[in-house]
Amino acid sequence: MKIIYFIRDISDCGGIQQTTCYGINSIIRNSKDYEIATISLYHKNKQNFFSLDSCVKNHALFKEKIDTKKQYFKIKKRLDILIKQINPDIIVVQGTAFASYLSVDVWRRCKVIVCEHGHYDMGGKFGLHWFGKKISLKYAKAIVTLTKLDAQNYIKNNKNKIIIKNIYNPCFLQKDGSVQYNLESKVIVSCGTIDNIKRFDHVVKAAEIVFAKHPDWCWYIYGDGPQKKNLEQLIEDKHLESNVFLKGYETDKSIIFGDKSFMVLTSRFEGFGMVLIEAMQYRLPVISYDIKYGPKEIVINNHNGLLVESGNIELLAKAVDELIENADKRKNMSIKANTSLNKFDSEVITKQWLDLFKVIKQEV
Repeated sequence: MKIIYFIRDISDCGGIQQTTCYGINSIIRNSKDYEIATISLYHKNKQNFFSLDSCVKNHALFKEKIDTKKQYFKIKKRLDILIKQINPDIIVVQGTAFASYLSVDVWRRCKVIVCEHGHYDMGGKFGLHWFGKKISLKYAKAIVTLTKLDAQNYIKNNKNKIIIKNIYNPCFLQKDGSVQYNLESKVIVSCGTIDNIKRFDHVVKAAEIVFAKHPDWCWYIYGDGPQKKNLEQLIEDKHLESNVFLKGYETDKSIIFGDKSFMVLTSRFEGFGMVLIEAMQYRLPVISYDIKYGPKEIVINNHNGLLVESGNIELLAKAVDELIENADKRKNMSIKANTSLNKFDSEVITKQWLDLFKVIKQEV
């Protein structure tokens, strides 16, 4: 069976690229029945940031980064030609907005699965996500969401009896007991793109409250982005240079999460919240704003972490204080963090994808 994954840029370092590469590799390991290729709008890097099986052929529509709005019709034309050349059985579109680039002919000839990597309500009216969502609900064979809650959004608007399926992003569990939790650690961690969506300014504002009582603790923020200078200035304004540290972009998850006490997520929204699962793989308790759509399907309040009213900095600081001051609670949450990940295991997720491919292949 020939499968194409259509994505913005398979060579890049984002979460969609990570889960796409991991997912493809896992499918190839589990079955020899699939010939897989990727189509990107462009390749920013000469080599993929995340490793991808050598049998996967990577195609790019353009040689360099492009303006996706100005080049809209050229994208559609080049994509149509390349899809005809490859002649796949199934196309997996990695991002609802990218469904907008498929021609009517492609929708008619190919079986298309559209993956929602954000959520149903994101994006403005008449934007690419909006158009992609409308087109997908009309022509796709299946729409895959990252959460059960978002699947319900699509089911409510599913007039054409399209398959709507929730498949979580996969995690690759450390099952050998090599990851140990350090109960003595006094380092809190957050990570992600430093932009308005991730709201790291809330981290700094909560830290000001927390470290007034716990000056021997510190908070590491891993990542980079357009708001970095503003965040540096806020740290300076709050006189937190000895407690809050911007550690820059880091690829090694063991450096980010290893030997930390717990992880905090302050995003405005998340399509899923893969970073929570990554932290829990390192046995970290997690604190997250209770946002749409992922955290409430990952974090069980007072079990493997704490959920806090979104945007409430005082409650966020109170939750951080609670974990700092209660080592037994951190220890219990650490144990439960690791054991609550089974539903995200890569083997479970891969089987769900293989089952979906079989169902789609059999459809007339």
